Amino acid sequence: FEQKRNFKNARESQKREYSLIAANSAVFLAWRIPVFSFYLSRYFLHAINSHPISMLGSIFSHRSVVHLGFNMLALNSFGTFLHEKMGREQFLAFYISSGMSSSLASHIYKSYRRNFTPSLGASGAIFGVFGGCAHFPDLKVSLIFLPIHSVPISQALPAMMGFDALGLLLDLKIFDHAAHLGGALFGYSIYPLSQNKIWKNRKEIQKYLRL
Repeated sequence: FEQKRNFKNARESQKREYSLIAANSAVFLAWRIPVFSFYLSRYFLHAINSHPISMLGSIFSHRSVVHLGFNMLALNSFGTFLHEKMGREQFLAFYISSGMSSSLASHIYKSYRRNFTPSLGASGAIFGVFGGCAHFPDLKVSLIFLPIHSVPISQALPAMMGFDALGLLLDLKIFDHAAHLGGALFGYSIYPLSQNKIWKNRKEIQKYLRL
């Protein structure tokens, strides 16, 4: 009951982060149940020969507790900040769009490399959140391997993107470097457009699309 009361009293942004963490955790636990393995492999792993819906499902999927833990820690750290700036619906649309853009970037790169290795994880969507946060250059981040040293996100994000760009050039397989870059580039480029053009004009855009 205490946990239920704490959730009820949490800010809207915190509730949204907890909901996303719960969704990712539920898929992680489902991987431990053999009866779900066929459906998870079909819809929650993305490769160049996968079902198209896996581009969405894979951004909620993790198979190791370390992978899940790092991604959810990053989401909880930065997602709340961006949620406060964007609001619930806009943030969710931004997060999912960033994740699917990262899946598309990974798909294009792996198709070029003829790499059939499946991808999964929320890191592409989280890099999209990083990209959005980069428009607030005074925001400080603490790196996982240097937790006591905070650096401005305006320095941290280019460094991480530089590492991923190097990973692509050298065809490294440490992370899904294309997904990281795709998410970050989408988040950084779309955030101001979303704030200034898309969201405030969404009713007019919806009317236009109906035509």
